[in-house]
Amino acid sequence: MRIAAFWVIGLAELVLVLGPAVGRALMRAVPDGPEPMVWYNPFTWTAVHWTAVAPWAALLVAASAALLVVGQIREARKLRLEQAQPFVMVDFERHPSVPFIIVLVVENLGATAAFDVRLRFTPELQVSSAQRAAKLLDSSLLRNGIPTMPPRKRIDTVFDSMREQLDEGLPQSYQAVVEYRDSAYRTYRETYILDLAWAAGLTYIDRKDIHNVAEHLRIIRGELKVLNRELAKRRSFEPPA
Repeated sequence: MRIAAFWVIGLAELVLVLGPAVGRALMRAVPDGPEPMVWYNPFTWTAVHWTAVAPWAALLVAASAALLVVGQIREARKLRLEQAQPFVMVDFERHPSVPFIIVLVVENLGATAAFDVRLRFTPELQVSSAQRAAKLLDSSLLRNGIPTMPPRKRIDTVFDSMREQLDEGLPQSYQAVVEYRDSAYRTYRETYILDLAWAAGLTYIDRKDIHNVAEHLRIIRGELKVLNRELAKRRSFEPPA
């Protein structure tokens, strides 16, 4: 729809530019008939006039077709570049197993690799006192960026507890700027608004997944170890038959 509108406007502009010039040329080159010729009124044209107009009409159609082809080539090239470029996003997500834990996610959703990925946050990221020992704010991810992100590469890490964030009155909204380049050294810059307010006040259904299974197996394993030690002690104190 946008392409069609563009070419209609372009054709109208071409007619406005060439119309007066064609009219003046016709009036100079072709003698008037019984009625004076008016170049912008085809009803005053004679057969001679129409014959003279034909080459100009053909030229106009050819020029319009050429412009249409050039526009389609440009749109196709633009679409091809967009489909082949990297696209790095950054966002906050809640942990699937522990809903009140917020996860920081960086992912390349594009079709090609992204290089020299840099992250910048305004204001600077702040975590609660309970999470500061994890050293996320001093990590290479935030300080130095990511040298290479292949297509569909995803990096996620625990950011903070939503409960602790609210209790300590930390910022609930950040502006994240992601800068990176592709293999042809074209640079890209994406801006995101990361808002944690959506997580406040929500309730979640406690779902059991593979992480819960692994945790329960770990507990069972520990209990079996204790039971084996007790059985070994009892066997050691049993008198010989």
